[in-house]
Amino acid sequence: MTGLPESARPRERLLRLGIGALSDPELVAILLGSDRPEGLTLVTADEDLQAFGPVTTLW
Repeated sequence: MTGLPESARPRERLLRLGIGALSDPELVAILLGSDRPEGLTLVTADEDLQAFGPVTTLW
Protein backbone atom coordinates (compact mmCIF):
# COMPACT_ATOMS: atom_id res chain seq x y z
CA MET A 1 0.00 0.00 0.00
CA THR A 2 2.73 2.37 -0.91
CA GLY A 3 0.21 4.75 -2.52
CA LEU A 4 -1.16 5.69 0.90
CA PRO A 5 0.64 8.07 3.25
CA GLU A 6 2.67 6.11 5.77
CA SER A 7 0.44 7.33 8.60
CA ALA A 8 -2.59 5.73 6.87
CA ARG A 9 -1.04 2.34 6.04
CA PRO A 10 -2.58 -0.43 8.16
CA ARG A 11 0.67 -2.28 8.87
CA GLU A 12 2.45 0.88 9.99
CA ARG A 13 -0.55 1.90 12.10
CA LEU A 14 -0.54 -1.56 13.70
CA LEU A 15 3.13 -1.25 14.63
CA ARG A 16 2.76 2.32 15.85
CA LEU A 17 -0.61 2.21 17.64
CA GLY A 18 -1.39 -1.45 18.31
CA ILE A 19 -4.20 -3.72 17.17
CA GLY A 20 -6.91 -1.88 19.09
CA ALA A 21 -6.46 1.23 16.94
CA LEU A 22 -7.23 -0.54 13.66
CA SER A 23 -10.62 -0.91 12.02
CA ASP A 24 -11.87 -4.27 10.79
CA PRO A 25 -11.06 -3.37 7.14
CA GLU A 26 -7.51 -2.45 8.17
CA LEU A 27 -7.05 -5.79 9.96
CA VAL A 28 -8.36 -7.74 6.98
CA ALA A 29 -6.19 -5.67 4.62
CA ILE A 30 -3.12 -6.77 6.58
CA LEU A 31 -4.19 -10.39 6.20
CA LEU A 32 -4.82 -9.93 2.47
CA GLY A 33 -1.36 -8.48 1.94
CA SER A 34 -0.21 -5.59 -0.15
CA ASP A 35 -0.01 -7.02 -3.65
CA ARG A 36 -2.89 -4.83 -4.82
CA PRO A 37 -2.46 -1.28 -6.16
CA GLU A 38 -2.72 1.84 -4.02
CA GLY A 39 -5.39 1.44 -1.40
CA LEU A 40 -7.27 -1.28 -3.27
CA THR A 41 -6.49 -3.74 -0.49
CA LEU A 42 -8.54 -1.64 1.93
CA VAL A 43 -11.41 -1.47 -0.55
CA THR A 44 -11.28 -5.25 -1.06
CA ALA A 45 -11.18 -5.80 2.70
CA ASP A 46 -14.19 -3.55 3.21
CA GLU A 47 -16.13 -5.34 0.45
CA ASP A 48 -15.28 -8.73 1.97
CA LEU A 49 -16.49 -7.59 5.37
CA GLN A 50 -19.74 -6.35 3.87
CA ALA A 51 -20.23 -9.72 2.19
CA PHE A 52 -19.18 -11.98 5.07
CA GLY A 53 -19.80 -9.94 8.20
CA PRO A 54 -17.54 -8.49 10.90
CA VAL A 55 -14.13 -9.89 11.76
CA THR A 56 -15.49 -11.46 14.94
CA THR A 57 -17.67 -13.81 12.87
CA LEU A 58 -14.85 -14.87 10.54
CA TRP A 59 -13.10 -17.07 13.13
